[in-house]
Amino acid sequence: MFQEMRQRYIGALNSLEQQRIDEIVKVILNAYGTDGRTFICGNGGSASIASHFSNDLVMYTKPRKKFNVVPLTVNIPLMTAISNDVSYDDVFLEQLRIHNANERDILIAISSKGNSRNIIKVVEYANEKGATTIGLTGSAGGMLVKTARHCIVVDDNDYTIIEPVHSFICHSIAECLKAKFS
Repeated sequence: MFQEMRQRYIGALNSLEQQRIDEIVKVILNAYGTDGRTFICGNGGSASIASHFSNDLVMYTKPRKKFNVVPLTVNIPLMTAISNDVSYDDVFLEQLRIHNANERDILIAISSKGNSRNIIKVVEYANEKGATTIGLTGSAGGMLVKTARHCIVVDDNDYTIIEPVHSFICHSIAECLKAKFS
């Protein structure tokens, strides 16, 4: 079982394109240069990756001007209020409304299958507001690959492969940004 999993990780990693990573680094640097905000969201394990990635973005810019990063996955009282009073389908969208997302901003949406309703709705809303949307997904990309302006699709169908590769992608982007600030 270990060897099979290892081979699947290697295959998923080998399917990634450097060009896509470079593209996302440029988008994030552009938002940084225009004082735009970077919003990040995901469900379940992807929420954990989103929170961790937001931390990396902030820490890698020290002692310079910090990235303005807003993880949409950490304010539990707000998330539960929106889920209860509106709908869990709108848990991220409502937060973007509260923050008045605009054309200088970025939304990074992480979803293993790319079909979570709350992810698709927030990406559609961000697109309407002119924000740049980035998706990290897996499988065939689901609706996210059709909705986000930029997308990286991990070539596997299993979240136990997709999520760690998403984490690798986020760490790779953070390392590229760190090198730009060195």
